[in-house]
Amino acid sequence: MKKLREVRTRKAKVASAIVILTTATIWFISLLIGPSTVTIPSDLHSPSLATSTPLPKVHTTPVPSQAPETQQTLIYVIANHIPSYWGVDSVIVGWNKATNTDFVRSANCPSFKPCVYLKVNKKLPEDTAAQTEFGYRNDIVIELNPIVTKHQEAQSTLCHEMGHTLGLPHISGTANTCMTANDDFYRVTPSALDLRLANSYGKWSLEKMYVLSGKDLDVRSIPR
Repeated sequence: MKKLREVRTRKAKVASAIVILTTATIWFISLLIGPSTVTIPSDLHSPSLATSTPLPKVHTTPVPSQAPETQQTLIYVIANHIPSYWGVDSVIVGWNKATNTDFVRSANCPSFKPCVYLKVNKKLPEDTAAQTEFGYRNDIVIELNPIVTKHQEAQSTLCHEMGHTLGLPHISGTANTCMTANDDFYRVTPSALDLRLANSYGKWSLEKMYVLSGKDLDVRSIPR
C-alpha cells in the first residue's frame, strides 16, 4: 500500500512537472511570436470597444431652415365713414399688386403698425381735391374734399394719394399713371408703370416714402 501511494505521489509530481514545462513552453513561444489577440465578447448593454464590430451609425435630424424674411409690409387702411364713390376697396386691390406692401382695411389701427387714415375734411381749399400728410410715427393721413362727388374723379384722386403713401411722386410726360398732376385725366387704377416704380423702392418705411414722394419725375428719366 505504501508503494502504491508512492507511485501515485510520483505521478502527481510528474504531472506537476509537465504542467510547469507546458506553461514555460507557452510563455517562451509567446515571447517569440508576440502577444496573442484576445477578443472580449460583447455585452448586450455595453458594446465592447475591443471587438471589430462597427458601432451603429447615429442618425441626426437637421434643424429646419428658416424661411427668408419677407420684404412685404402690412399697412392698415382706416376708412370709416368714407362714401362709396371714392372706391376705397378698388384702389386697395389695385395697389396690392405691388410686391413690397399689402393694404388691409381695418376699423382701427393696431399699435405700432403702419396705418393710413382716410378722412373727409370740409375745410380743404376748393382747388384741392385731397392731400396726404406723413406723421412722425407710422401714421399717414389722407384728407378728402367732400366737394368731389363724381366716382371717376374721386377714385382717381384716391389712387393718386395712395400712390404717395408708397413713395410715388408726381410723374410728368405721360397720362398712363395715377400719379399725373394733370387735372383733366382720371386714371382710377395703378398702371404697370406705377407698380414698377413702387416695386423698385424696396422695403417700405415712412421716412423713405416721404422723401421719395416729394421728388417729381419725368417719365423719360425712368429706366425701362
